[in-house]
Amino acid sequence: MAFSDLVASIDAAVDAHLGDGRDTFAHRRYPVGGYVDGIYQPAAPVISTILSEGWEAAAGADLEALEDAEHGEEVRVITTFDDVRTRSPGVDPDIIVMDGEDWIVIHVDVHRGVDSLPRASQVFVSRQALS
Repeated sequence: MAFSDLVASIDAAVDAHLGDGRDTFAHRRYPVGGYVDGIYQPAAPVISTILSEGWEAAAGADLEALEDAEHGEEVRVITTFDDVRTRSPGVDPDIIVMDGEDWIVIHVDVHRGVDSLPRASQVFVSRQALS
């Protein structure tokens, strides 16, 4: 199979899965900074876009599955095939910009790919402030 055929088949599988109602959201990631002359300098943010089928308000079992510390005033769920990260030791969580507001990634459920689809992530975001 030629590379262009492979790309076309993956694109068709993604289209079939997501449909035509795809949205793009701005995605901001802050890499770990470094020390210059003994003073910590934060790294510049890496800004990209992620492709999603849109968002929905988290409710019911989705909210119950979140840890206590992962709740916020309003929690939304987006599904994407892009790499999105939550907070980990020494690393700030990614930020997704939706409706002109910053939404902090608080939880990511990764689902393994099936058939020709790549892995997908169910991403929980909250409008809470970074602490």
